[in-house]
Amino acid sequence: MDLGNHKVVRQIVSRLKETAPGAGPVKVDGTWGSFAPMLAAYLSREMKRPILYVSAHIDDADNIADDLVVFLGRTPETFPVWEGQDKFSDATDEIAAQRLRVAVGLAHGAPGDLGDLVISTSIQAINQPVPSVQVLEAGGLKLAVNETIEPAIVVEWLHDAGFERVDRVDMPGQFARRGGIVDIFAPVTTEAGRTLGQTAVRDIEAVRVEFFGDAVESIRRINLDTQRSGEQIDSLNVIMPGGCQRLEQTELFINLLPADTIIILDEPTEVAEVSSLFLDRVDDPRRLYPFSAIYRAMQKFVLLEISRFADTATPEAMRLDVSSARHYEHKAGAVWKSGKAVLEELLAQTEEKEVILYCENNAEVNRVTEIICETHGSLPSNFHLPVGFIHQGFIVNSLNTIVVGHHEIFGQYAIRRRIRTIRSVSPVESLLDLQKGDYVVHINYGVGRFKGMRTMEKNGSAGEYLTIEYADKILIHVPVGSIALVQKFIGSTPKRPTLSRIGTKRWRRQKEKVAKGVQELAAQLLETQAKRKKLGGYAFGADSTWQKEFEESFLYQETPDQINVCEQIKADMKRTVPMDRLLCGDVGYGKTELAMRAAFKAVVAGKQVAVLVPTTVLCVQHGRTFAERFADFPVVIEVLNRFVAAKTAKEITTAARRGKVDILIGTHRLLSGDVGFKDLGLLIIDEEQRFGVEHKERLKKLKVNVDVLTMTATPIPRTLHLSLLGLRDISSLATPPLDRRAIVTKVCRYDRDLIRKAILHELNRDGQVFFLHNRVQTIERAADDVRKILADEKVRIDIAHGRMAKHELEDAMIRFVTGKTNVLVCSTIIESGLDIPNANTMIICDADRFGLAQLHQLRGRVGRYKHRAYAYMLLPARRSITPLAARRLKAIEEYSQLGAGFRIALRDLEIRGAGNILGAEQSGHINTVGYELYCRLLSEAVGRLKNEPVEEQAGALIDLGFSTCIPKSYIPSDRRRMEVYRKIAVAKDAGDLKKLSEELTDLFGPVPNQVARLLDLSELKILAGRWTIKSIIVSKPDVVFAFTDSAPAGDLFARAPGIVRIPDKRTVHLRLDKNYFQPQTLMAVLRKMLRK
Repeated sequence: MDLGNHKVVRQIVSRLKETAPGAGPVKVDGTWGSFAPMLAAYLSREMKRPILYVSAHIDDADNIADDLVVFLGRTPETFPVWEGQDKFSDATDEIAAQRLRVAVGLAHGAPGDLGDLVISTSIQAINQPVPSVQVLEAGGLKLAVNETIEPAIVVEWLHDAGFERVDRVDMPGQFARRGGIVDIFAPVTTEAGRTLGQTAVRDIEAVRVEFFGDAVESIRRINLDTQRSGEQIDSLNVIMPGGCQRLEQTELFINLLPADTIIILDEPTEVAEVSSLFLDRVDDPRRLYPFSAIYRAMQKFVLLEISRFADTATPEAMRLDVSSARHYEHKAGAVWKSGKAVLEELLAQTEEKEVILYCENNAEVNRVTEIICETHGSLPSNFHLPVGFIHQGFIVNSLNTIVVGHHEIFGQYAIRRRIRTIRSVSPVESLLDLQKGDYVVHINYGVGRFKGMRTMEKNGSAGEYLTIEYADKILIHVPVGSIALVQKFIGSTPKRPTLSRIGTKRWRRQKEKVAKGVQELAAQLLETQAKRKKLGGYAFGADSTWQKEFEESFLYQETPDQINVCEQIKADMKRTVPMDRLLCGDVGYGKTELAMRAAFKAVVAGKQVAVLVPTTVLCVQHGRTFAERFADFPVVIEVLNRFVAAKTAKEITTAARRGKVDILIGTHRLLSGDVGFKDLGLLIIDEEQRFGVEHKERLKKLKVNVDVLTMTATPIPRTLHLSLLGLRDISSLATPPLDRRAIVTKVCRYDRDLIRKAILHELNRDGQVFFLHNRVQTIERAADDVRKILADEKVRIDIAHGRMAKHELEDAMIRFVTGKTNVLVCSTIIESGLDIPNANTMIICDADRFGLAQLHQLRGRVGRYKHRAYAYMLLPARRSITPLAARRLKAIEEYSQLGAGFRIALRDLEIRGAGNILGAEQSGHINTVGYELYCRLLSEAVGRLKNEPVEEQAGALIDLGFSTCIPKSYIPSDRRRMEVYRKIAVAKDAGDLKKLSEELTDLFGPVPNQVARLLDLSELKILAGRWTIKSIIVSKPDVVFAFTDSAPAGDLFARAPGIVRIPDKRTVHLRLDKNYFQPQTLMAVLRKMLRK
């Protein structure tokens, strides 16, 4: 369809060309759906001038940007609303960075370069100020190779600009300094010679700046996953994030636009209304620009005002004849049938009209083509299937064209998610994160208390030691070379462990007792596995064409984790042994999509699928998700829960027994006696730990020889254990997909003013709020309090808790899900799996009464969409809280990044202890030897039972009369030094050590001699291990070699430079000249001897 053939569109173009800036608006009405963005894209191509498209609502601006991607053929710029709150603003704020990026691009851009620029924004974003041009020009940190600037000045600038100093950078707005190396993760940077039109300003950039004295020696980009640096750049300008807080330094965004910009106002009356409401709800409107000022500024440009409906007051408006395509939208009822019926109607129109049906990907194009060809033989010539996503269809009557989106016909995906670049967060090394005072376990000495790291002299050279205190205040200094023998102690109860006594056999006996108990447990678990193998199950075949189409029609980019896990699940399903896989992944990390793919595979093979969920609300949601995702395919999906009427439930269970239902989703109602299946092939269980004991027993009967996929969002200690051990197949999703954002988490006392601000801030961006009050008796009173605090009639408040009548609860939830309620005062019924992307503020009363994992799950309800989410954990105003609760809340505040579920489970293990993980007896064992050693003993037991070789831990002991350590001047942080010592201790071969040396040079600068010597010693240890050497000790004038078996004297000592004596078959003395005892010489001699 060519808009150039449309008479009114041609008139609009010529009016805009004739109109001088400031000559009043050009008015157009009679548009509908996604036609206005299509017109904007046409104007951009025809007139080659910058365009600013202003919408009334925040979500509209995003929808317009989606439509522009399709009609422009490229991604437009977006200028978002800053959703932060002044108190919480920091350099890590992505949205502030994006606003800054656009402002900087406009300020730095040459007018000629911005001709094809199109920016989509909302009026609220323009109400908010931006830094003035002077501030943008001046306020950057300019770095260039070979230029002189003191590292201290760079650090000071970063500190003043609100950057956070850390050990290693992994979030925008952080920096790290290690000697002459400064890592900067900048939210916004500009590089020489690039502008906004050609995506000139880079979004976020992590760089490593290496200094030689005060000169910048190199600037390299950092790969955040490995922390290694790569590509070199010549220069960089880091823009000050968050910019300015003072009014005189700010500017109205409109004033930054190039003079030839065309401003499009979509629905001007609505824009004006929303703008004034936005200012009404803000605490301090003086900092914002009112609509009157914005409109005055807009009138200096060419202004195009577009409306859907004609305004009698402006008869001069040009009228477009565009009507709604509502007629072709999906009708309620069976999804599959309705989609086909609408397609038929569209096909009937092709006799006189052109039909354009936008599909989101090739899989959808193929599927629609397949459906049409089944009934019509081929696609009509004027029925087009381009790939793209438009929000709302429309009909251009004068051009005889119908434009409609696939999702409208098939009733799919009400919510469109942003796709952001993703990165997995570094795993928490909480088991290695030793702090002074922590309890540790030394494999040979038992449980002690870590007192810190000390540097001590030995034979004239300094070495570093971990100091551990045992019973009776006895201190043991463990050389860092043996750091692999020390682990952090995590018990199964919060009680403090008893310190071991040195010099008694008690620790050895305890270890042996635990090893025996563990052996029994492993045998029992393996027996269960063997039984499943013996029973045998159904082996599913290879993927069908439909399976491929189903997977390709997934709207978002899969994360690498999802692709891996999907393959693992399918491989399990293809085996004759029934699958028993546990899928762990944080809330919203895409577990449901993987479950749906497995379900689809089972259904295509003619099997039935049961999906078991813990709560009714979650059941309703899963039902909706499955129905939408399977809309293109003839699959029968039914839902069973307490909201389903008895008569309907009876019909569903009868149909399921006859094999007429493909997928049955339900709560524990699925486990009742009247529910059966004709041919069950797959059982999907969500959050198994939330079902009671008797339900679990019934589950075992269901599970016998069907494939089972269990999903959990909090890795519970038990599964976490098994996951570390390979007694069960475990998959884990750790990469946040979609647009999950880290959630701003604040722990504070109950404060009415804070609650009012938090709720209004959320309502101001058209969002919704969860207000969690977990006492059913007083929940009505809590809702009244919220009403009084807000004192605003327009705010709709609702209540939801588990003791309400079922229809009331369902109605309340549905009102909230559909956006009719602004604030939901509720109990923890919202905890598991609920997906309400528009709710992005959560307020939790009496947060100290919740467990850590539960707080994390609750917090996972928000931050599921493109907006920044806030979680306020409120403490009681008068009651004091226990130290244990304080530790829990500290942990939840610390780990606000994504993927924190696993980290939290580890912290939870530590705080609550591993509890009754494997029954009381095993719990006692964990308390005796600590979690990590217990896990190691268990995996060794499994290895022995499976006849797998057990990996030997420590290498040979080497004491050459001198010690060496990593100087504090090279790596100041104790934690990072311990991490490096541990990496050296566990290196397996020379290749590992070479990689480590390169990594150290990159992260901390050139490797000093002491560290090089440490790496050389580690290589000797590895080489000695291959000759079955137990130790090499210098006892001048001899070097004494001790072997575990008899010494291979001939081979090893044939090249030795001194005199060889063999006092017994396991010991060899090598007498050397005193010149050989220089450290470098001695190591060179030994290396030459030991290399085979």
